Amino acid sequence: MSCARENELLETVSAGRWPDGCDEELRAHAASCEHCRELAAMAALFHAEMQDAMRDAQLPSSGLVWWRAQRRARAEAARTASRAITLVQAASVAGAIAFALMIIGGVSVMSESWRTWLPRISEAFSTTWSLPLTIALAVFLTLTPVALYFVLAED
Repeated sequence: MSCARENELLETVSAGRWPDGCDEELRAHAASCEHCRELAAMAALFHAEMQDAMRDAQLPSSGLVWWRAQRRARAEAARTASRAITLVQAASVAGAIAFALMIIGGVSVMSESWRTWLPRISEAFSTTWSLPLTIALAVFLTLTPVALYFVLAED
């Protein structure tokens, strides 16, 4: 069973105006209505307990809050960096495995025609493209890790 003035009574108690700060009509109603009388008594107890708990609460200092926030931010940055590092390592391992399998498969499947064709290609590259190709490959292999570092690094 509920009373029509229950919400009004709860608002008065939670605002801290019970019993001295409310109007006489609400006090008279709470005295005559058993439901509201019990509700007022329980709500007043809960309100007093909440006020005591708020008085006794120990708030940490601002320095401690700042230090914890900094620790949390550093931990999150470390997790983000480790994810990027793990991704690059996994891609490197996968590439190395694929390259090794490609070499093994290429050598085992190579036929006589490939064995005669390959020296002719290598002779053609060795005479005209050897030095520029070697320099381009060395520059690519040197600058790729540096470029990855700058792309993945955050200030």
